[in-house]
Amino acid sequence: MLAIALAGYPDVDVGHASKTILGYSTPQSRKLIAGWLSCTEPHGGFDPNFVILAFRLSHAGFNRDILLEYLSAYQRAPLGDELSMYETNAAARFSATTAESLRQHYTDRRLLRMFFALDFRYWEDLSYQLRQIEELVAEVKSALPKKPKSFNQLHESLSVCLAHIERDDFDLNQREDVVGLDGLRLTEELTVRVPKSHYDMVAIGAHARFCLGDGEYSEGVAKGLYSVVSICRAQRAVYGVQFHRHAIIEARGVGNSVVPDEVICLLREHILRPPEATEDFIVVDNSFIRGYRWFDDSLYVLFGNGNCYAYAGVSMDVYEEFVTAASRGSFFSTQIKPDYDAHLVSSGFEDAPHLASADRDCA
Repeated sequence: MLAIALAGYPDVDVGHASKTILGYSTPQSRKLIAGWLSCTEPHGGFDPNFVILAFRLSHAGFNRDILLEYLSAYQRAPLGDELSMYETNAAARFSATTAESLRQHYTDRRLLRMFFALDFRYWEDLSYQLRQIEELVAEVKSALPKKPKSFNQLHESLSVCLAHIERDDFDLNQREDVVGLDGLRLTEELTVRVPKSHYDMVAIGAHARFCLGDGEYSEGVAKGLYSVVSICRAQRAVYGVQFHRHAIIEARGVGNSVVPDEVICLLREHILRPPEATEDFIVVDNSFIRGYRWFDDSLYVLFGNGNCYAYAGVSMDVYEEFVTAASRGSFFSTQIKPDYDAHLVSSGFEDAPHLASADRDCA
């Protein structure tokens, strides 16, 4: 009978279909089923995955009156975009075990509201997260958000909660010039926010659904290996950017999506700068080159006499060949110096024997 209902036959026994799909038959449920089956074309008025979800919710023991209320509201709502979410077969991921675990902490009405928010991207993670929290927290209810509106929001809250349980907070010690970027308006909608602690990074990662909050990035910032900022829209992180003074290392949008070029361009002028001091260069043990740094399609070369020249138009591919060459001095003399225009950037840099060994790159 479920197969007949999914095929959209209008002359099926509505009472029997109600019992088959929902597990019971009442005047309200029969009216609802009749509405679903009244369409003459498959998928014309309902989504099969939605019907399957209704079937599973009913048999998971949800309050029938409340379930019918939400099912009826869904039937009256414009379908369009909502159906496209279900075409990913989200309802097939339904787990009665996870639903039962959630029912220990939330009312049927709250859970059904989350079900019909039609966001199941992290449904499969919730069972694992709940088990972890039940193992680590004595009072589970205190660790859960009181009124989540969707499973995505619940997943976000649980991710932050678990990160706080698993690791203490610590200061990121971001550079002063980076901290000064906090609150910078890139556009009318986009604002730079600078995380100052590990828990700030956790919140960014949870909001934007990428791995900034896993601890590894926080440790890198705290050690001074790089900096991280977020870009927010309406006070929520939508982009995360990892960088050092001379290059953007990585940039991610919500769910690891690509950051638009125009956003990168707006940010670059505020976070990047060309080499300005000896310690900005990667040191080379070479007879005439003391150090180098690639920045903005130019190779900055610091020579033994303390002069710095920028060779314009050096692509990343050529730069990588230079870095990996058996003899950088020879590669520079034959492949870069003759082929690229150069201009003097600075002269007479002071000697800097204190250059950090972590940034040292011996030829």
